Amino acid sequence: MEISKSVTSRFWAGLVRNGLPVLLVLFLFVLPSHAEEADGHADSENIASDQKKWVGFLGSWGRHHHIWSSSNYKGFRNRHFGLFMEWEDDPFSLLSVDMDRTWRVELRYAKLYGTFKIDDDQVVEERLVEGQPNWARLDDHYSISLIGVRRWVFLPNRVIRPNLHLGFGFSIMNKSVIENGTTWNFNFVGGGGLEYDLNKKWTVSGDVRWEHFSNGGQVYLTNKDVIGPESINIVLGIRYLL
Repeated sequence: MEISKSVTSRFWAGLVRNGLPVLLVLFLFVLPSHAEEADGHADSENIASDQKKWVGFLGSWGRHHHIWSSSNYKGFRNRHFGLFMEWEDDPFSLLSVDMDRTWRVELRYAKLYGTFKIDDDQVVEERLVEGQPNWARLDDHYSISLIGVRRWVFLPNRVIRPNLHLGFGFSIMNKSVIENGTTWNFNFVGGGGLEYDLNKKWTVSGDVRWEHFSNGGQVYLTNKDVIGPESINIVLGIRYLL
């Protein structure tokens, strides 16, 4: 009975810690779809005709920055390159601030590298060195990820516009970061930046993005060892209006 209570308490603690950010994301993602819905005067056909679709390319470079993980993976670094499609949603106004909203789907290739300390419980027993630091070394690790990103673009009628974004997805790696980990992981991203119109068809952007990936071990989505490297990334992108 004591073991059962312990497992139950750990489950609810993990759910509170990891579930609240997910609920926040869902709340933000399902804000009312129409800027004029409250007044009941929106013309859906005119709104649809103004919506746009984009295709683009992005690249990012990141270094370790600890925010959320239970362990500190100092030394972790990454590079990402990818393509994305983006669709404009209906315009929206929050507290009298006009904004555009978009859905973006990113398909990315990532190269992971660096050397960082890991905890004893992340090392298989036969390789555990008691009393000495244990290390994870990333040399030929890479991943393919699919990320859905929700973007909020402020001052939509300006040439230069600030934006915020949140995203969630999953990735598959060629091999696990730690020996008893998984090759699949969940990905969380969030950040903001600026975008600038080169002309009517081309837009460039620069963002600062926090990234976290893990196999969900702390919320019991796997019985494998937990790993959760994090980084702050500089993301540069260019997109073309279809």
